[in-house]
Amino acid sequence: MRLSNGSLRWMELLMTQENELLNLEREHTDRYPTLRYTLRALEIFAAHAEGTDEEAYVETALKWMDVAKCGSASDRARWAMLSINREIHNEASAVIYREESGETDEKTLEIVTILVRTHGMLGQFVRGESPLIFSRDLLLLSDQYGMEEEALRKLLKLFNRAIIEAVSPDIWEKVAGEIDTAIERLLAEEYGEELQERCEKIFPIYRNVPFTEEDREALSVIEGKSLWYPEVSFEGFTVAEIRAAFGLCKGFSKASQISFYGLAKELNSGVSASKNIYKHRIVEHMLRNHITENEHARFVLSETNGILYFGIEFSEVCRALIDFCVKSEQSGIATYEQNVLRVFDLFGLRRDEFDRLANEAAYLDTMNNAEESTKLSLLDYATGNVLVDVGSGGGVMLKALRKQFPQATVIGTDISESVIQHLISIGEDAIVHNFVEGPLPDGKKADTIIFSSILHEIYSYTERDGKHFQLDSVKLALKNALASLSDRGRILIRDGVLVGENRNLRIRMKDEGGVAFLQNYLRDFKGLSEYRDASGEWNCVDLDGDIFEAPIDLVREFMFTYTWGPASYPQEVQEQFGYFSKADYEAFLQEIGMKVITSREVVEPGYEEHLAASIELLDGADWKEIPTNVIIIAEKA
Repeated sequence: MRLSNGSLRWMELLMTQENELLNLEREHTDRYPTLRYTLRALEIFAAHAEGTDEEAYVETALKWMDVAKCGSASDRARWAMLSINREIHNEASAVIYREESGETDEKTLEIVTILVRTHGMLGQFVRGESPLIFSRDLLLLSDQYGMEEEALRKLLKLFNRAIIEAVSPDIWEKVAGEIDTAIERLLAEEYGEELQERCEKIFPIYRNVPFTEEDREALSVIEGKSLWYPEVSFEGFTVAEIRAAFGLCKGFSKASQISFYGLAKELNSGVSASKNIYKHRIVEHMLRNHITENEHARFVLSETNGILYFGIEFSEVCRALIDFCVKSEQSGIATYEQNVLRVFDLFGLRRDEFDRLANEAAYLDTMNNAEESTKLSLLDYATGNVLVDVGSGGGVMLKALRKQFPQATVIGTDISESVIQHLISIGEDAIVHNFVEGPLPDGKKADTIIFSSILHEIYSYTERDGKHFQLDSVKLALKNALASLSDRGRILIRDGVLVGENRNLRIRMKDEGGVAFLQNYLRDFKGLSEYRDASGEWNCVDLDGDIFEAPIDLVREFMFTYTWGPASYPQEVQEQFGYFSKADYEAFLQEIGMKVITSREVVEPGYEEHLAASIELLDGADWKEIPTNVIIIAEKA
């Protein structure tokens, strides 16, 4: 089939990207993401096409499928006059194709229009975002335009492969079988689907928590409707919050589609390409408390032409405060970070005691990179049928425990609700719990309790009598862990260790900006008070140019913070990694009635490699002689 003279109009539109509507689930780093995506789809199509007459329709549909996302200001103004709604881009692109392609062959015009209007709908069905019946117009290609069933089957497979593989070859490989099944169900006109099955596709958290009658009641509003951007909008929210959001949609029964684009765009803007945690916590607070509007924000729901739009608006003052939080996060200045917490208190928002706010996702990713660390060496000492990981973070220890002990009950704990929701969403058994506040709930007993790089956070962040850096916090957590142990149960500890030697260490800062980082650290770090005089000034520190000399424990604490870099500085400067010497650990555990089985100091792999390029040890000091961690294995006597 030869394309008409107007056929290059699609490329002109894709190259005009003023105010382009982007896919919020993908990060866009180039100038013409939609054009490049379309060209990738066409390349994939060309690589797998067999040269049939029907395939020419697919090629044309691929060219026009996303034109509504682009266009110049004058194009968009003209489309608005035609009442073309660009946010439902597949329907809008179909209308634009008919208006601007220049195609004169009526059959071609009708077939391509159907393909453009329904493009991506089978993929949305696989994701739970759209009922299969919304793709039934594709059957017109057979019923009305005479396409053989086998030809239609191949056409739909090729079309969807180009659409999905252009996003990601890995995604296509994962869902290819499901697309085949969807095509067969469509051809057989088997449209039915259970609400629970659909919700489990859309919201990962429902794959790992019970689907209750309360869920069924609230989410029944989605039956017979297509959803746009539901997963990216509600990522990180609890099932109760998801129920509350869809409860707001109950009064719009005439809508056949619900677009969360406005909500998704707000929540996924302002902090690199990731979710804006500040807006997220405001929305979370409103949903938890069933608030539709307050002085800071309001949910905006409106129905037009069968589409329910679900968005949120923030007040001018609220936006200014959110912008302050974002800029403070990016500055790496600890005092700004403290003011961010005051903003949270002003809004009445949730913040966990160890909250890393916008840096939490990156932090969990780093903590999960345990392949070269000493973290997993603790598994050699785990025993029994109930294993508890304290401060589970991204879940790497839980995953390793389940792999090594497949018959055991593995439980994660954390005081961060966000962390627990993440763990539950990936299928882990996890509870909100803080051992400083008491033993495991409901008298639960564990055979092994693991504290891997978490006791120093308890030491640093827990406030007792108005002060942080209190050893009593660590002691209380260990006593409550002991009370949660079964007979001969074990506590496994991997954490920071004080060198405990009365000697100095000299280092030279090799990086540009390293001295400024150190000066900020000496100003902001409040731990190791034993090295301060009565006025709070450091009494044994010397900084001469780029040479820094101080007690070895203080120099180590600085180097630990330096490894995390500026982005994590506001959190890391609040932490003291070493609080007990090896002998102190042993003495306390024995004091509370435990038998120390193993006790050793270790140097974390990669520590020297990571720091040696930016810090030089002087006076013949050796990285291998500077312990970073201690591993302690103790058993209930």
